[in-house]
Amino acid sequence: MHQKKKVFNRYGLEKVWRNHNSVFNLDGKNNNGAQDINQHKNFWKRFITKKIMHFEEQKWLQLINDREKYPKLRTYCLFKTKLRLEDYLLTKGNPWGRQILTSLRSGTNKLMIEKGRWMGIQKEEDRLCLQCDLKIAESEKHFLIACPKYEHLRVDLFTKIINVSNGKWNLTNYTDQDRFLLIINGTQDKFNLKVFTLIQNYLEKCYKLRNDYMVDERDINL
Repeated sequence: MHQKKKVFNRYGLEKVWRNHNSVFNLDGKNNNGAQDINQHKNFWKRFITKKIMHFEEQKWLQLINDREKYPKLRTYCLFKTKLRLEDYLLTKGNPWGRQILTSLRSGTNKLMIEKGRWMGIQKEEDRLCLQCDLKIAESEKHFLIACPKYEHLRVDLFTKIINVSNGKWNLTNYTDQDRFLLIINGTQDKFNLKVFTLIQNYLEKCYKLRNDYMVDERDINL
């Protein structure tokens, strides 16, 4: 009984535990004016699901933004604000491209920003990109939108995104930060799946150019 009460308290449903009849008026409007038990049941499902989702989402957001505890999520917490299934996982074909995008989003990739940590390079700014001469850290952002080694592939990607979105998304007009967020998180509109397909193809080509490229897909840490 005590455990059940804790569950109700956890999700802000104390009043339901104290007064079972309150389930017929959870919103102060008689459950949106429910007329029969079926309408009440449908309201309960939506109401309680929303309560639980909000609580778990807030708890999860707090965790992923804890840089001391989860340093790998340095990129993830910049764009991931909703606890939901992401569209890029629903693209067809090119599973390796999806794996690469997952590794970039989660921070568990083969870029120097992460690989340098394995090598004992303490400061992130010292984990320099070995693919270019800019003498800056090979972060996810640098790899995706700045490293000169992939510039020709990047130009091609931007052109294809313009075409597939009927001119809506012209990344040449955006800041570096906005370009980065769009590549890592998609367009979030009706063009999302098509754009993610292009991005995953782009990532596969970029990885093939890297000096430490491995043919074995298992070498990519997800």
